[in-house]
Amino acid sequence: MVEVIIAIISMLIAFIGISIAYISHRRSVLDAIWQWTQLDGRQDVVDARLFVQYELKEYDPADIQKNKDTIATKIAPIINAYHHLGMLMKRHYISARVFKRNSTGITIIGIFEKLRPYINAVRENNNKYYASGFEYLYSEVKKYHL
Repeated sequence: MVEVIIAIISMLIAFIGISIAYISHRRSVLDAIWQWTQLDGRQDVVDARLFVQYELKEYDPADIQKNKDTIATKIAPIINAYHHLGMLMKRHYISARVFKRNSTGITIIGIFEKLRPYINAVRENNNKYYASGFEYLYSEVKKYHL
């Protein structure tokens, strides 16, 4: 009889633990989405996205070197925002399906492809992990846009 009571109590505790874990994960996902919406709407991120899409010319090492600080300052917010989003995706808080065949997915692909030479140059000189989350985001979103 004691074994049955202990088994029932153990099952209840396990059920409560699973419920708490589910609620915690769901809250983490909602927090991640909230973080992204706050980050994506910031004016510096919007300005950086517009700069990359409409003003930045194709990668020219001489131009980048000459205007390194100006260009790096202008594009840093979008690289950081998409890196952050990629890290959230890598941790499974956000799915790549969110960007399936929509303009945000196409924007992510276009911006990464335009900035890839710059990102690679930074990786060669300073930090081999620079924008790794952005690259992960790009590769996952690209799967849905083939």
